[in-house]
Amino acid sequence: MKNFSEKSNLKNTYLAIATMLLAVLCVDFYMVVIKFLGDDYSIVQLALFRNAAAIIPLFLLLFFTKEHFLVFKNVNKKFIYLSFIRGLCFLSMNIFVFISVINLQFATAMTLTFSSPFFIVILSIIFLRDKVGIYRWSAVIIGFIGVVMIMKPTSDIFNIYSIFPILTALDWAFSEIILKYIQDNPLGNVLIRKKRLKNEQK
Repeated sequence: MKNFSEKSNLKNTYLAIATMLLAVLCVDFYMVVIKFLGDDYSIVQLALFRNAAAIIPLFLLLFFTKEHFLVFKNVNKKFIYLSFIRGLCFLSMNIFVFISVINLQFATAMTLTFSSPFFIVILSIIFLRDKVGIYRWSAVIIGFIGVVMIMKPTSDIFNIYSIFPILTALDWAFSEIILKYIQDNPLGNVLIRKKRLKNEQK
């Protein structure tokens, strides 16, 4: 039973890594499209139609996955409040990243955007009271130095638009911290326990 559990956890880890890599690839492709459309359409138009298009797969997910209909039952004020704030984070994040990609070199914009991990570490210390060891602190410091080197704030070639991918990364970090709070919602815990129980029974 223990060996099966270990194999299942390893399988889930590989699946999570593959899913994350696919997500990064999709984001890069999505940003290329935004870069292409940026000369002809406004930021508001891009953000509006991007979020409108996201409704279609969302409803398909709700339709084909019965468990997700539980989202509409027994929701509490905390869940709704935090989800609303997280939605605002994603909306502002879309606007910031669109401004970044359209006005900066693509590689620079995306590199600065992916600085979110060290913001997550800092925010997890402040809001989640997480304990961070020397290795994570080292990664945070190195990441910060890398961002400063890319932005070149004291250089004559400093671009004010370099701030927007940093704001994008900060928004993403806040959304991840909020997600941690949402996972503490009783409904979320029920879904997680049901999923674990199914995996153990297989």
